[in-house]
Amino acid sequence: MATKVIETSDENAKRMVRKRTPRVLLVEDDLCIISSIQRNLRPYRIDLEVAFHGFQGVSEALSFEPDLVITDLQMPLASGEELMQCLAHIPRTRNVPIIVITGRPGVTLSRRMKELGVVSVLAKPIPFESLLSEIGKKVCVERRFGKSATD
Repeated sequence: MATKVIETSDENAKRMVRKRTPRVLLVEDDLCIISSIQRNLRPYRIDLEVAFHGFQGVSEALSFEPDLVITDLQMPLASGEELMQCLAHIPRTRNVPIIVITGRPGVTLSRRMKELGVVSVLAKPIPFESLLSEIGKKVCVERRFGKSATD
């Protein structure tokens, strides 16, 4: 089976991810977006865990121990910002990089977001290639190549 490696620029991420499959936590309340991201990441060697709101995201982050968190900002029960604030105060999760996906136009990577661990903000609808590129900056992503349906 041939693989294609998308290199990460973060040396710490390279060392950590070589030990095991990268773990990504997706915190999102929109089932269509969850389904799309799951479907598009399926060909890649990534363990993806899903949480549907900020409180569940904190719980999943503690048990799943992700290498990267992708979160929406506006969610029920606890927002993405509340999730990020909680993760920033927990020693085991404070250094986990975060990608924000948002439908709010004009959201930028503010100083506060940087302090909370945000490495990128992507506007919805998100082109999958952009999301994959941002993921690849923090974890080493391998693509699995199998036989195509026409083989």
